[in-house]
Amino acid sequence: MKLMRNMWFHTGDIGKFDDDGYFYFVDRKKDYLRRRGENISSFEMEAAFAAHPSIEEVAVHAVPSDKGEDDVKVTAILKPGCVLSPEDLFKWAIDSVPYYALPRYIEFRDSMPKNPQGRVLKYQLRDEGKTPDTWDLETTDIKVSKR
Repeated sequence: MKLMRNMWFHTGDIGKFDDDGYFYFVDRKKDYLRRRGENISSFEMEAAFAAHPSIEEVAVHAVPSDKGEDDVKVTAILKPGCVLSPEDLFKWAIDSVPYYALPRYIEFRDSMPKNPQGRVLKYQLRDEGKTPDTWDLETTDIKVSKR
């Protein structure tokens, strides 16, 4: 990819300016999610889920949906000694993230695929998709409504 185009430096980052002219990082373009007409920042979602006291590390990414669009999946590592069910994490998230960004899938694992710099390889998580260990909201009786 050519980084310089039309006198702009294209980094693949997405950001926004506030009313005072300050620029805020939103997400990497390749990690940005779109579901049911809504834009979802994986960066902001990861910050929300990382705030849970039992979560050590988290990655939010898209997985293909059987409905022809992408769904949101949270892949997380629990802190040592912590016990948390996907259902409890989801119920906690209802008050922490916008309803349209709530994940359909949650998976806990012991490690994340990473590059030599220690960054999570989200493309590998996307490629794995839904695994046998993945919790699926649609197999529960939990109901989510717009707030």
